[in-house]
Amino acid sequence: MKRCPKCNSLMPADEHRCIRCGLDTSGKSAPARKVAPAVRQPMPILAPGKGGKLRNGWTLARQSWQVLRLDKQLVVFPLASGIACLLVLARPYHMDPGIGHEIEVDLQAYGYPVLWVQYAPVDDDLMAWAFGDDIRAGIVKSAFDIRDVWPSSYSSNTNEILWGAKFAARIPWIACVIRLSSYECGMDQPTYTPTQQIIERSGT
Repeated sequence: MKRCPKCNSLMPADEHRCIRCGLDTSGKSAPARKVAPAVRQPMPILAPGKGGKLRNGWTLARQSWQVLRLDKQLVVFPLASGIACLLVLARPYHMDPGIGHEIEVDLQAYGYPVLWVQYAPVDDDLMAWAFGDDIRAGIVKSAFDIRDVWPSSYSSNTNEILWGAKFAARIPWIACVIRLSSYECGMDQPTYTPTQQIIERSGT
């Protein structure tokens, strides 16, 4: 699996067009021509002729993919080095230094690599290794299926947090999971117990 550089949706690794936003990721030639059909109707300002802005967008997208590759190294590196990796489960806005209070920065100062669930690597080989047994046993249909722990899917951010807990429970060198929340009520509240149970049952 990979993520669309425009809307961050998951898409098959061999696909080049995102079914959610229509972005063609097959190459960087003529970006304005490739993106325009997907956005001409809802956003006419991005029609052909705005190639400079789109080239900047592709540059940022390539930088994002570099970050994701680094995050895979962050997950694999502790296996060889023996250094524990920490995973942060939180909503995307907690990555803002003012909201998240840079908690992960303080932890990194002690030498712990810190990975956010939003940037967890989802490469096919890693997903097959982590979730293959459950898929073959029929417990889940894919590596991203959370119905075994969370049948009530009502929020993409909530689903991401529950999947992150499953991910951490299956990666032995993720030694600690940090859960950040600005509110102990609302949609986050029902997720505390299942997230804790998933993590504790694995010994993480």
